[in-house]
Amino acid sequence: MHAAGVFGTWAVAEAARDATGRSPTSVTAVGDCDPAAGALNSVASRNPQMRGLLAGARQLTRQWLALSIPREYNLDADRLSHPAKLQDVKADAAAAGLIVHAAPIPERCWEVLLTVTREVAGEEGEEGLSLIYLIRRRRKQRCRPPAPPDHYPNK
Repeated sequence: MHAAGVFGTWAVAEAARDATGRSPTSVTAVGDCDPAAGALNSVASRNPQMRGLLAGARQLTRQWLALSIPREYNLDADRLSHPAKLQDVKADAAAAGLIVHAAPIPERCWEVLLTVTREVAGEEGEEGLSLIYLIRRRRKQRCRPPAPPDHYPNK
């Protein structure tokens, strides 16, 4: 689902903004979905769900540089899309000398996703409604709130 690529890219940037307390002037995003990268770069899509998500992304910043790389080079992002694998990814990052901060996806992103999914569900019936159920369930499984901004170095 290409809309998931747009949502994930935009939602991570929003989570980073909330965690750091700093609004970006631009976002460089690396993913493995060519259509999502193309949509973010052009701020256009024929897909109605992607158009709604792009509107949210444009509210964060007007400058996006989205890159699409082969999936085999984007394995950590793929692993992070499964909440049960979070601890393994954190351990691997720590072993590589990285500092890890949890930054949950903001509620406003979930609201936009739910709104555009409802619009599509009206057109797609049962399949769209099951996606709404999955979104609501995922919102309940989010991680704890991020540490206050004063916990982040180099601010």
